[in-house]
Amino acid sequence: MFYREVLITIAAHSLAPRGVIRPVDIYLDDPDHWIIVMEKADGDVSHLLEDPDTLNKFHQAGAVAGRPIPEIIIREIYAQPIMAIYLMNKAHITHRDIKNENLLYSCSGGPCRVMIADFGFSTLTDAELMTEPFCGTPYVLPLCMLNGSYGNRNHRRTMDVYGIISSIHVAASYEGKLKASTPEKLTDSTTLVSKKEMSSKASVLEEKEKMSFLSTVVQKGKGVLRYWKGGAFVKRPISDELKAIFKAVLIQENWEPNPKTIGQLIPLLHSWAHAPLLGGPLLTSL
Repeated sequence: MFYREVLITIAAHSLAPRGVIRPVDIYLDDPDHWIIVMEKADGDVSHLLEDPDTLNKFHQAGAVAGRPIPEIIIREIYAQPIMAIYLMNKAHITHRDIKNENLLYSCSGGPCRVMIADFGFSTLTDAELMTEPFCGTPYVLPLCMLNGSYGNRNHRRTMDVYGIISSIHVAASYEGKLKASTPEKLTDSTTLVSKKEMSSKASVLEEKEKMSFLSTVVQKGKGVLRYWKGGAFVKRPISDELKAIFKAVLIQENWEPNPKTIGQLIPLLHSWAHAPLLGGPLLTSL
């Protein structure tokens, strides 16, 4: 398992060197204690969301504690992981656990970078993707993959897409401490579960209905996002371009019958990358 993780990490980094954590060295001399040395990161994105000073290093857009993160900063954070997922998925590499906790950032020694890490549950081929045991973190998986069926082949192939857009939504609906507004049972470490175990977790499905991206109402009015927070709906402005991405991916009625690859989302992502958000153009190519 670890040997395969090392191989996939190396392969993914070779495909997307700026968007995937860099393996520095590997020690396989002791069969009981294999070690992989990775490049140093400053932390993960789930903690980055709590740090206005570092957020403003991505773009000087005035991130303030306790207020929604400016959309232009969110766009900068996720540009590199989106491109990395596009390149990885084209090469049939599926991470299978994309979430903010597995996105590492570094703002030391140059422009800020965000890198995908932790390839422990990733697959290298479509055959592996369909035969490996189901895994994932419930709060960044579509409901159709939590109801016991695990979705079809296309749902599995696009797990990373749903994960990254869900992560963007977490950032867009973020105010204050993430852990205080997210059910703890859904933010535990990655779960590797059997079909029987998942089907019995009615409480997971019940809580997931309250999660922000399932409770989102993308209003007809211009650029308004309603999300669930602390037992009530909260509103914040978002661009029409980001709203279109959320509608295509996070609205269950749109995603379940037609899960999309990053390639299929390129027109929407391109529009968002070039949208005239407050603060200026996108600094990182998307």
